[in-house]
Parts: sequence; C-alpha cells; structure tokens
Amino acid sequence: MKTKITLGIIMLFCLALAGCADKDAEFKAFTADFEKVTTETVAKIEANPTESGVDEAHAFFDGKKADLKTNWAAIKEARGGQVSQDVLKDFEDGVKRSGEKVTGVMSKLSEPEALTKYQKLVKDWSAVVGAGGAS
Repeated sequence: MKTKITLGIIMLFCLALAGCADKDAEFKAFTADFEKVTTETVAKIEANPTESGVDEAHAFFDGKKADLKTNWAAIKEARGGQVSQDVLKDFEDGVKRSGEKVTGVMSKLSEPEALTKYQKLVKDWSAVVGAGGAS
C-alpha cells in the first residue's frame, strides 16, 4: 500500500511537471519562425527598395504577424525552469540578429515615401515581441 501511495505521489509530481511543460522547443520554434519571417521581409525590401517594395514586404509581414503574435503569447510568460538559459540566450540572439537585419535595410531605401512606410513596418515588426507600440 505504501508503495502505491509513493508511486501515486510520484505520478502526480510528474503530471504537475508536465503541466509546467518545458518551453524550450516552443522558444526554439518561435525564434526560427521570427528570424525566417524577418529575413523574408527584409529580402523583399532589398529586392525593391522603393515604396512599392516596402508595401510588398509589409503585406507579407502582415500575413505572418498573427501567427507570430499567437505563438509569442503562448510562451512569453515562461519562467524559471520552463526555459533553459541556453535557449533564452539563443532567443535573445535571434531577436538581436533580426533587429540588425531590419535596421540594416533602412539605408537601402530609395524614396522618402518608402522610409515613412518602412517606419510603420518596423513599428509593427517590433510589436510582435513587445518591443514596440503597434499591433
């Protein structure tokens, strides 16, 4: 009987840990998706650094934004043992790399109107992980 109780407690403990599921895989997936969307958005601007190129990039980003925000909302509250320090570092590095890509393309814009639209795109992009004010 004592063994069954002990096993029951162990099982409940394991279930509790499973309820606080390890978020490493979700953070890795989000980081990869965020970087991929950023890279593709920037590539569209680099290919056409005009107002219409920024419009195309923003339309592409808008098509991905809802999924990114949903996925971010699911993991952003992870704390403590839910995410390893290595994965958090990779996430921070990924966001930094993405930010460098987004800001680096600005110098390639060829029209003042493109810059205005680009600034709106950057605001929307940064809002995904809470670094900006737009949604």
